[in-house]
Amino acid sequence: MKVLIDENLPVSMGACFVNRGWEIVHAAETELRSQPDEVLFDYAARHQALVTTRDVRFASLIRFPLDQLAGIVVVRFPQTVSIQNLVRECTRLLADLQEDDFRNLIVVEPGGVRMRPLR
Repeated sequence: MKVLIDENLPVSMGACFVNRGWEIVHAAETELRSQPDEVLFDYAARHQALVTTRDVRFASLIRFPLDQLAGIVVVRFPQTVSIQNLVRECTRLLADLQEDDFRNLIVVEPGGVRMRPLR
């Protein structure tokens, strides 16, 4: 699976997925840098990538046809959480999920994970 990490998350967020053997693409390290959400969405849909972002607007069923994505992970931690703690907690919270679980809208927040089907 390919994972597209939005530039509003640190590059190190890829650690949450690397142990699964997935391909990690960070928007800030590509031509997607500073592009609007629509461009990121189109890229993710074309490449059937899992989108990982802090931007809750990206997960809007009204704004985007989310069923075109492989899945989406919305990270809902306060900005005051250190990058190291953010990555550690997200890695811990996502560790028990199976690959098919990622084909949903997943919200990762302090203390847990919520899931909703995209389709």
